[in-house]
Amino acid sequence: MTDRYGDNHEQVESFLDVACSLQFEFVEPIVAETRSQEVRDAQDALFAVRFSAARRSAVESASRTLVRTLREEFPTPTTAAERVVLNSFTGMLNSAVFAFASRPVVGDETVGLVVDPFASRLGFEWRSWGVSVNGDLEGHRG
Repeated sequence: MTDRYGDNHEQVESFLDVACSLQFEFVEPIVAETRSQEVRDAQDALFAVRFSAARRSAVESASRTLVRTLREEFPTPTTAAERVVLNSFTGMLNSAVFAFASRPVVGDETVGLVVDPFASRLGFEWRSWGVSVNGDLEGHRG
């Protein structure tokens, strides 16, 4: 069954739930870990995936809600440098939500470049989850 987030909807929803517990102390390390050109290329690949307007809207809305929830919990940035770091972090978080919604269209190597910095800090094992493709389950949910 395809949900509003696509074939990988269960994993998207689980990530959204667990990501609400991201700690402010993770912001700078995640930003530092995701500064490479390889990660930027992965982001480009994720945002090039074609979604229906309804699915894109649902994923964007979920991502905005997650970012808003975290920003309410995080300290307010007081300098331009702090704002830049926090904006980078929230941009990567948005990419992570899109990465899960893009599986299996985009391979796990590309998805991993974007989501692993979050998943490792959250203890979120995502690679073992199967993804339904045209009604057939690939892998298994672990």
